[in-house]
Amino acid sequence: MKKLITKLLFLICFLFGLQTTSAQDVSISGTVTSKEGEPLPGVNVLVKGSSLGTQTDFDGKYTIKTAKGTVLVFSYVGLIKQSITVGNASVINVSMEEDENTLNEVVVTALGIKRSKKALAYAVTEIKGESLTKSRATNVGNSLAGKVAGVSVNAPATGPGGSTKIIIRGNSSLTKSNQPLYVIDGIPINNQVLGSAGQWGGSDKGDGISNVNPDDIETMTVLKGANATALYGNRGVNGVILITTKSGTNINGIGVEINSNFVMDKIVSDQDHQLVYGQGINGRKYTSADELLGTPDGGMLSWGGKLDGSQAVQFDGVMRPYQNVGNAQELFYRAGSTFSNTVSLTGGNEKSNFRFSLGDTDNKSVMPNSSFKKNNYSIKVNSKFSDKFSAGMGATYIRQKTNNAIRVSDFPMNANTGIANFPANVHPDLAKGETGKLGAGLDGRELNVHGTVWWSNPYWAAYQAERFDEKERLMANTSLRYEVNDWIYVQGRMGIDSQTVEQTDGSPQGQGYGAGNGDISHTTNRFQEENIDLIVGFDKEINENFRVNGLIGGNQMRQKIRSKSISGNTFDIPFWEVYANTKNRSAGMGFTAQAVNSLFYSAEISYKNYLYLTTTGREDWFSTLDGRSQFYPSVGLSGIVSDMFELPESITFFKVSSSYGKSSGAGDPYSLNSSYSLGNPHIGNSVGSIAQGKIPNANLIPFLTSEFEVGLDIRMFQNRFGIDLTYYSKTTTDDILNATVSVASGYGSKVVNVGEISNKGLELLISGTPIRNDDFSWDVSFNLGYNKNLVKSLLDPQNDNEFLSVEQSRQLHAFVRHYEGMPYSQVSGYKYLRNDSGVIQLDDAGLPLRDDAAGIVPFGTGYAPYNGGLQNSFKYKNFDLAFSIDYRFGGYMHSGTNARAYMYGLHKNTLVGRETGIGSVSAENVQEYYRRIGADITEEFVYKSDFVKLREISIGYSLPSKYIEKLNVASLNLSLVGRNLFTLYKDIPNVDPESGYHVGNGQGLEFFPVPRIRSVGLNLNVKF
Repeated sequence: MKKLITKLLFLICFLFGLQTTSAQDVSISGTVTSKEGEPLPGVNVLVKGSSLGTQTDFDGKYTIKTAKGTVLVFSYVGLIKQSITVGNASVINVSMEEDENTLNEVVVTALGIKRSKKALAYAVTEIKGESLTKSRATNVGNSLAGKVAGVSVNAPATGPGGSTKIIIRGNSSLTKSNQPLYVIDGIPINNQVLGSAGQWGGSDKGDGISNVNPDDIETMTVLKGANATALYGNRGVNGVILITTKSGTNINGIGVEINSNFVMDKIVSDQDHQLVYGQGINGRKYTSADELLGTPDGGMLSWGGKLDGSQAVQFDGVMRPYQNVGNAQELFYRAGSTFSNTVSLTGGNEKSNFRFSLGDTDNKSVMPNSSFKKNNYSIKVNSKFSDKFSAGMGATYIRQKTNNAIRVSDFPMNANTGIANFPANVHPDLAKGETGKLGAGLDGRELNVHGTVWWSNPYWAAYQAERFDEKERLMANTSLRYEVNDWIYVQGRMGIDSQTVEQTDGSPQGQGYGAGNGDISHTTNRFQEENIDLIVGFDKEINENFRVNGLIGGNQMRQKIRSKSISGNTFDIPFWEVYANTKNRSAGMGFTAQAVNSLFYSAEISYKNYLYLTTTGREDWFSTLDGRSQFYPSVGLSGIVSDMFELPESITFFKVSSSYGKSSGAGDPYSLNSSYSLGNPHIGNSVGSIAQGKIPNANLIPFLTSEFEVGLDIRMFQNRFGIDLTYYSKTTTDDILNATVSVASGYGSKVVNVGEISNKGLELLISGTPIRNDDFSWDVSFNLGYNKNLVKSLLDPQNDNEFLSVEQSRQLHAFVRHYEGMPYSQVSGYKYLRNDSGVIQLDDAGLPLRDDAAGIVPFGTGYAPYNGGLQNSFKYKNFDLAFSIDYRFGGYMHSGTNARAYMYGLHKNTLVGRETGIGSVSAENVQEYYRRIGADITEEFVYKSDFVKLREISIGYSLPSKYIEKLNVASLNLSLVGRNLFTLYKDIPNVDPESGYHVGNGQGLEFFPVPRIRSVGLNLNVKF
């Protein structure tokens, strides 16, 4: 690693000729005032071209160290920015005036092109990097929760190393990924999810965006509609998130910035079980350990007598007090922590600059024996060789190691399942055993504490069923730009995203379920994608009224994925769990490749800087479609009404816009023709077979998404109040589905173009500054996104009852399906059998019946149609306070955890009838009543997944200028930070409403996740 860092530093100096010479820093101080002479607190004072800066204190005073000849930039929202060159004077006082044109913001758009925000005909949201680094999430994607209207952010409850699921303006495809494209410094990156839990369990091992260091982000821009993303062709169909990383400084000398963040993580148990009755069956305690372990699921059953403090036998045969020992989750999970540090160096001269950063993230999970460590090494260099020729390069190397990515969903090797079902009188520490090998009995095999081999001992699952993952990733880009004249330029850009992931998984010897002989597997996956762009751009003023700018260009994308795996089972030497010690071994390998060639254009015509007409187009040629192509046009019109007409003085800015665009998604590689594979030889002869389980379709075409949007943006009272409202309508046609075919064909399905989906919605942003004076300011914003989704057509347009299966719960009676004529991703299952009056029907034994005649029915969508958030930021003198609340309404979730709590007598609802019985069911047999409901009736456990949460908070203090100079630093800020602090409202009992485990399209299922995690700590930012 040291050699790598040395080479990167040498590359800075050698390739770009940076002659970074130290200059004598001078201390500059002064006072910033309004035009009336009042001191202005909170004014940003920044060394131009750098991240070196400070803020004025509550008296308007500042102090900063920099070199002579540098430029200080003074900026504040609503005031005219000022730039002053540092000369011989050590005191620079500044008077600032109100800016009547504060809305000429420049934002990064498709292909990394910077455009005036007021000219855009579509909605775009920009998030500053500084808002991602204080109350940070381990996956930077989760930091967007509640901050962008129309963007749904869901982090599966799979632990701190897990992925994030982001959906922009609803789901566009029934079967393909609906997550956005991520683009870093103009280059698309891979956001592949490295493992996901499903019906039979699994581990979420993170996604591509989780590798990004938030300290390296300058801005994150969300492009939502087809007009905004059409230039990305088929890859922009689900929206695009553009990340611009921080650059160096054009000043002599070296600037240093340190950002250090430490948080403690603790589970917040939503578990609210009954604490009246203890372990046992039929209203009594167990009589012996043999009875306990011999009863199906006996160790988890809380159908015993009242907790009275008397002695009761437990699974190990020991008599202990029959009393509540405390919340098992709080007793089992440990205090976790995350320590994140980034050190960056910036420097340069008049022609070149660089930024080099080293990031380190060290996480200890709340799950015992689970952790991950990540290192980021980033470099970015820009150089201007002449007035016409400039170049840039950037590279990030990531190395991440994960120990025991947390397993969720199914019972085996999932520590969450066992611990969530401990009866109130059983302490989870008993599951540790007495051998020193946690979770093991005297024979070294798994200690059975539940009476069933399928429910893993939680300590065995945490400490013996180990998994290891290691990732290495390189993301690099370089660009060259030549200014042909003052209005034409040529730019070439090349990028690469390459990663290698090695995973070791398996079952340890002595595992309770299965043969117990153990197995192990090693998998290596290699991904590489290369992108090359060539662009010719122009920006020409035709006359005093008209201006035209645009570009034409092309892109070439090449992608390859390789995989190798070896596996073995049955260890020869006891408890030596390595591949070389297995008896039965196998190996495999895989390879896929695809390519897309593209041509594109963009053109904008402006009239008097208040009317803008924009059009774009892109044609993609797909290797996966045998060279067939698809064209994506877009057109947009925006007008600044406040510049066209004289409006009331209270209206500062008024813009209306509309746009239309198309995008698409292509099929998977090798979907057109049959492919073949060779199996093990038979009697010396080769054996071949068809490698696919579905019939290919030689006439397959991309699915097509068309979108229309219209919006308005109003700012009032000198930009102190604003409303941004957008309506969109999006339709997907010819979606690519797998149609079921007769098994006699030898296949399970056929690839076809038939699906159709519509998404319509509203996006609202209300922002304002209610208070701003010398000592105090308050900025607030509220956003709301509403999406109305409809599955309009599935496989057979004539079949109104048709559905498409997406996911099934391990509970076996809950499903996620797409139904024609209903919203996407319906949580489905069985309902109670009721009479015409709605009364639940009972069988002869008095137990509830389910409506088998109705079959599986939908209860509601797993995707909440309403999402949004409230952001508040306060500043008082040198103190700052910011907090974020986000919410979700209208979605549904099936809770397998609550279903099992019914079956095992843990749910509070099961208290009813224990003394008196229920109907004809005696108190002794009431457990059968609730077990019937938990095992058969889906309806009882479908809840609204609504919530309101206090997501983030930070309370900070910036050191005043009079102390800054004494410490010889440019700025220092210390903040108390918190994340996921409180659930202010929810509907679902015993679990968190964000407790889904699946990162694919099948949202709405919950089954023994990691409990909600609250993080509290400190963030320190120091600049030198």
